[in-house]
Amino acid sequence: MLNVNHTITEAFFLFLHFFILWFNYSIFNKKVMHPAVLFAGLWFVVLFIHFVAGFTVLDELLPVSNKTYSILFVGVLFFTAGCFLQTIISEKKETLNRQENYNQPVSDFTINPMLSYLLLIVIAAGLPFYIQASYKLFIASQIDNFFVGLRTELTYGGKDIGPVKYFMSFSFVAYAFSIYAMLKEPSKTNKVLFFLTLLITLTYAVFATGRTFLFIIFIEYIGIRYAVTRRFSAQKMIRFLTIFVLIFSIIGVIYGKGGSAEGTLSDNLDAASETTAIYIASPINALDQEISNAQNTTYDGNNSLQFFIKLVNQFTLFPVFKVRDIIQSYVFVPYPTNVYTYYSMYIRDFGPFYALILLAIFGFIHTSFHRKAIGGTNVRFVFYYAFLLYPLLLSFFGDQYFSLISTWIQIAIFIELFLLLNRYLNKRSAAKILEELPAKD
Repeated sequence: MLNVNHTITEAFFLFLHFFILWFNYSIFNKKVMHPAVLFAGLWFVVLFIHFVAGFTVLDELLPVSNKTYSILFVGVLFFTAGCFLQTIISEKKETLNRQENYNQPVSDFTINPMLSYLLLIVIAAGLPFYIQASYKLFIASQIDNFFVGLRTELTYGGKDIGPVKYFMSFSFVAYAFSIYAMLKEPSKTNKVLFFLTLLITLTYAVFATGRTFLFIIFIEYIGIRYAVTRRFSAQKMIRFLTIFVLIFSIIGVIYGKGGSAEGTLSDNLDAASETTAIYIASPINALDQEISNAQNTTYDGNNSLQFFIKLVNQFTLFPVFKVRDIIQSYVFVPYPTNVYTYYSMYIRDFGPFYALILLAIFGFIHTSFHRKAIGGTNVRFVFYYAFLLYPLLLSFFGDQYFSLISTWIQIAIFIELFLLLNRYLNKRSAAKILEELPAKD
């Protein structure tokens, strides 16, 4: 329960977040999709929802300490500093070399139709194998509900879906290329290819049993659309967000989270509202509990650097390091949650400053990708910018940077592979056209 002092404190920090949002919006040329504006806006919206939920759907929400609020606010400052530093460095470089233009400009880049068909065929061919592997995991769970059993095995059973898991990353990148192709040339063929690719990618995401995968699909479209058209439409954003929330809620009912197929519409709406509020608001309280309980800092990197630790273990005869379970236990705030925002994993490893320094680095990288994506000098950064919006916009929920580093490496490899293949197909098509031209007398 919140008292007057806690309400005033949260309102004060909410004002500070609004101020930094306005400041970032002003200094970064009023670009809503600039990483600094998005990050500040995200935390303002999350804290606003947290504030409102404490008086409405989550009226038993525990108060948050000043220390946690301070870390969240300073985190926005560090991210902004990284963005600002990158902007200064880029502007100096552009002043020294106005003619710098490498690789294929975005305005000239087209996706070869053969590549679009090829990517669609591959993800369609891989889907039955992905579903078959999912079904085997469900059988092993011995749970009646398919998706509950599958999620239990993937999350708590220590099981892996096997090599077919790479089709997931492949489909995300194939979907990104189909978005780009449709936006650059909105022909009927490209629209059909986009729709089919979207449908298959959604199917992969549903069988992965993590609703955050749906968010990747949503943010890919928003990010690539913005980078290609260089326009932001609040009306279209609200429309897309409404569709996303609807799909998110329906999938939640299928998973048995935030409703059930047997429940009434009214009951499911109430459950979905509370579940959504818990998803957004409770991670801040979970982080606060962790900080207030003086969670020991391990100084071993066994949370944020697990990918590299596992890599070392695989290339040695005997495991050198013991890998800690990255899935955190549930806490009650008093609502049950096991997500602790971006900050938790890094604070547990090397303390708050480690989390803040990394935020500055991430801000620098995000701004670099954003600048190159909308600058039109290198098409690959259109895709990199769009994909990295996912960990940025889910930072209120949990870390998606280092904890998904294997996925980001896969996605980067597929992007570069597809770009290379597209260049080859375009050159072959151009050569074929030249061969078919009539010779001059």
